[in-house]
Amino acid sequence: YWVTCDNTVGTAKSYITYSDNAVSFSSGNDCVWCKDVINIDMNATFKAYLSGSGVATEAYCGGVTMGKTFTKEGMANLVCDNPSSSYTLTLDGYFQISSYGGFRFGSSTQPITRTNKFILNRVSPTVGTGTNTGFFSLYRRTSSGYFRGKMSALMYGEYAGKEYGVLAQNANISQNQIVLTEDLSSHWNVNDWICIGKFDYGGSVTTISSWHQIQSISGNTITLKTNLASYNRLAGGIVINRSIYGIDITGGYQGYFHMNLGTPSHLEIHGVSSYELQIGLTNGSSYMQAYSQPENSTKWDISHNCFWSDSTSYYQLIGSASFAPPKGFIFQYNNCNRIASHYTLSIVNNRVFKSGFIEGKYNNYLALYNVGINYNTGSSAVKIDFQNNIFQGAAMGQGL
Repeated sequence: YWVTCDNTVGTAKSYITYSDNAVSFSSGNDCVWCKDVINIDMNATFKAYLSGSGVATEAYCGGVTMGKTFTKEGMANLVCDNPSSSYTLTLDGYFQISSYGGFRFGSSTQPITRTNKFILNRVSPTVGTGTNTGFFSLYRRTSSGYFRGKMSALMYGEYAGKEYGVLAQNANISQNQIVLTEDLSSHWNVNDWICIGKFDYGGSVTTISSWHQIQSISGNTITLKTNLASYNRLAGGIVINRSIYGIDITGGYQGYFHMNLGTPSHLEIHGVSSYELQIGLTNGSSYMQAYSQPENSTKWDISHNCFWSDSTSYYQLIGSASFAPPKGFIFQYNNCNRIASHYTLSIVNNRVFKSGFIEGKYNNYLALYNVGINYNTGSSAVKIDFQNNIFQGAAMGQGL
């Protein structure tokens, strides 16, 4: 069931599609719909098309129909398993996810390795006037929230045993070496990109926080390819590495990479390095979300990732007015640079269930100029538990 336009434009409101014809794929030319499991085993671009009469904005590059089973893995018809080399999947437009459909990149038992990275890239649609690209739950429009969600959104990438280090001593902008409290040479590599926190600056860091590339590692000492930029760094500064993950999300420089998921049955993101990703877990001011029965849903889990931007603008990972499902939502062991993980943390209810709980633990936040919790008690019934997070170069404001 393919919605082609909203309720105010166009004459062809929707199509019902069906096909059992086996077809070949031409990268950059085809809009891909996954009725059965499709495994990404090559570099591929899913091509955007305008979907129907009267539609000049919304471009679609494909979608996933309902999976064969209601299990977490069984819903996913778009997958990338055991890539033999590094593959890039480029989305050129909206990729729709049906209820009880989904995508899975890697698996919990066999994550995608750093050697054979899976790269998820977005480009602005090549047709239409819209600029948004990414994964969207049917129906995407804000005028109807009833059918959104219930899908399976799974990403499993490898991550290093040590995802961050700590400065053992001060480092000045005139030098290209930093000394850590431990030897990370068995976890980090030459040419990795790192960002160094604890700026020696009297306020929130509103300039671009600098990324530096590793030239060499010898014991606790890391030599950079360039001198430290922006500010001196102080002992105790957190040093994060964005290059040590099995999945990379790119293309955010053309606008957010969107994952507008509504209320998924299963949401697990591990081992991902993401540039300006935004995850939508509600439908604007429409809170009439569908949610799976308890026997067909699990706790949301976003852990061991790096979410980053190099922009002076303010970016957010989880948008405002999100849901916390009854089984809970945990966000832990993530490194965030110039990305607020939860912006205006106002957890809302819907007509089916009261929100559960949300946990944020052991995360590192570098160079934020908005941080805090704006808890909307008027629309929330939820437990919020944030502990043991580190903030460096941050000021109190509207996000977390």
